[in-house]
Amino acid sequence: MLDVLRDELERRKERGLLRQLSVPPPNSADFSSNDYLGFAQSFELESAALEEYSKARLRFAVSSPSTCRLPFVGSSGSRLLTGNNEYVCELEEWLCTFHKAPAALVFNSGFDCNLGLFGSLCISSEDVVVFDSDVHNSVREGLRLSRGSSVSFLHNDLKSLRERLREARVSSERRRKSSQRGREGFLVVAIESIYSMDGSVAPLREILGVCAEYGALLVVDEAHSTGVVGVRGEGLVVAEGLENHPSLLARVHTFGKALGAHGAVLLGPPVLCQFLLNYARPLVYSTALPLHSLCLVKAAYSLLSREALVLQRKLKRLTAEFQSQAVQTFQRLEAKRRHSDVPPPSPVLSDTQVQAILVSGNKRVVWYAEKLRPKGFDVRPIRSPTVPKGTERLRVVLHAHNHEAEVRGLWEAVSEVWEEERQASTRSRHEKTFRHTARL
Repeated sequence: MLDVLRDELERRKERGLLRQLSVPPPNSADFSSNDYLGFAQSFELESAALEEYSKARLRFAVSSPSTCRLPFVGSSGSRLLTGNNEYVCELEEWLCTFHKAPAALVFNSGFDCNLGLFGSLCISSEDVVVFDSDVHNSVREGLRLSRGSSVSFLHNDLKSLRERLREARVSSERRRKSSQRGREGFLVVAIESIYSMDGSVAPLREILGVCAEYGALLVVDEAHSTGVVGVRGEGLVVAEGLENHPSLLARVHTFGKALGAHGAVLLGPPVLCQFLLNYARPLVYSTALPLHSLCLVKAAYSLLSREALVLQRKLKRLTAEFQSQAVQTFQRLEAKRRHSDVPPPSPVLSDTQVQAILVSGNKRVVWYAEKLRPKGFDVRPIRSPTVPKGTERLRVVLHAHNHEAEVRGLWEAVSEVWEEERQASTRSRHEKTFRHTARL
C-alpha cells in the first residue's frame, strides 16, 4: 500500500502539483496570508481577547467543576451535546445585529459551513444549485454530498447565469413529472462576494435581480469581504444595502481571514439555521469551538467596529500603489521581450486586496515563488487545476501591515527573477545553436 501511495505522490510531483509544508522566512514581507487587516498579529486584539475571556470565565464560573455551566478550556462536545452554552448563543445574537441578519449559526470553519450547507440544502433530485465557476472548493465538496443536482455558470457572467437557471428550471420540472412528486424543485445560486484567486467582485445587485426573475435564492460567501468592505466591515451585502432583498437566502462570514480568528457564521432565516442544526453533518458531529476561540471572535469584531475604515483606507492606498507599479513594470518588461521568447509575468489587477501575477505553467510559477522567498517576499503559487491551465499565478495579497516600499520591492524582485529566467533561456538557445552548428 505505501508503495502505491509513494508512486501517486511521485506522479503528482512530476505534474508540478506536490504540496508541502513550509515556514515563511523570518522578516519576509507577507504577501500571502489572509490576515488582511493584520488582526492575527495584533497585540491590541490579543489583550482584548484575554480580557474578554477572563470576564466570561468569571461570569459563568460556579463553585464546583462538576456543576460548571460552561467548560472554559475545551468545549467538551458538539453543539447538540455539551458544546452549546450561553456565550455562543449571545455571540450569535450579537452577530445578527452586526451583520443585519434574522438568525445566525456558528460553525468551526468556513469549509465546515459550506460543506454542511450545500451538502444538506437540496433534499431531492428536483432541487438545483447553480454556482459560479470560481466558487471555493468547499462549496463543490458540499455539492458532491447533496441529493440535488448542480451546474456551474461562467464567472460573474449574467447571461450565462440566466441560461443555466432557465435550463435548471426545465430540467427540474422534467424530473418532478417523471418521479410524480408534487413539490416543485427550488433553485439556489451560489457565489462569493470577493473571489480569492483574482480579487474580482460579484455584481451582487444584478445577480439578485436575475435570481428574482427565475424564483431562485442566493447564497453569498463573504469570506474575503468580511472586514474589508462596509463602514464597519460588515461585508458586501450590507455595504450595498441588500440584506433584506427577498431573493437573498443566506450569507457565510468567516473569522479566519480579516478577523484573525477561527470559525465562521451562517446568516439567514431561523428555519434555515434550525434545518442545518439537524442536517449539517460537520456541525452535528464536530466538537464545538471552545470558549477562548469564541472570545477572540467577539473581541475581533469589537476591534473591527472601531478600526475598519482606517484600515480599509490603508488597503486602498496599497492597492493603488500595487496597480501603478504593476503597469510600469509590465511595460518595461514587455519592451525587453522583443529580444526574448520568455513572456514576462502579467498582472491581473483588481480593486480589492487580492491581486494576481500570471506566470503560466505549474513548475514555472512554483519556481518564481521559490526565487522570491530568499529575496524577502512570501508569495505563494496557485497552480492548475485550482485555476484553469495557462492561468497559473502568483497570488498577491495586500494587508494593512504592508508598506508601499514592500510593494515596490516586490515588483523589483519579480523583474529580477524574470531577467534571470530570460538570460537562462538565451543561454540555452545559444547552446542548442552551437551544438547544432558543431554537428554540421
